[in-house]
Amino acid sequence: ENYTAAVPPLEKAHTLLPGSAEAHYYLGRAYQFDGKTKEALEPYHKAVELAPANLDFRTTYGLILGLNGQYEAGVSELKKVVASPGYKSTAGYTNLGWLYRNSDPPKTEDSVAAYKKALELDPKNAQAALGLGWSASYAKRYDEAIDAYQKAIQIDASLAGQAQKGLAWSYFFKRDFAKSRETLG
Repeated sequence: ENYTAAVPPLEKAHTLLPGSAEAHYYLGRAYQFDGKTKEALEPYHKAVELAPANLDFRTTYGLILGLNGQYEAGVSELKKVVASPGYKSTAGYTNLGWLYRNSDPPKTEDSVAAYKKALELDPKNAQAALGLGWSASYAKRYDEAIDAYQKAIQIDASLAGQAQKGLAWSYFFKRDFAKSRETLG
């Protein structure tokens, strides 16, 4: 998982194996996790072009489009992914929820629906629960947001810091200032 060190050999593989979807995908992944999301676009796009039936590649590509501000293109890609017959992965719905939530303007109801679908498929998906909390909060459905944040913490305690902030804001906007302060500890 040393993505910085992985980039040079993967760039070489990318050049030497232009027809390998995996070579392009793994270079994109190395760029992504090395914080170079702009550079990740081209190799992910090429991986999807070479292996259009690979829904994992397409799910990640949709997210990378969004991380580069191309929300509509990312949503379009992910809507195709989740519409695939028999699709049951939470990743597509979680990424779709993130794209809707971060669009300008945010599409909060679509985001809430995507995160709920992810949680329906996997009730233990902490990222979907956390995302649902933020989306419900943006939609001013604070009780729903509070429930989602608490679920995220129950599933994965490492998300407590992020979820606690969301909880505090939700209580604040509900005008429960004492609970908001208490949540922040």
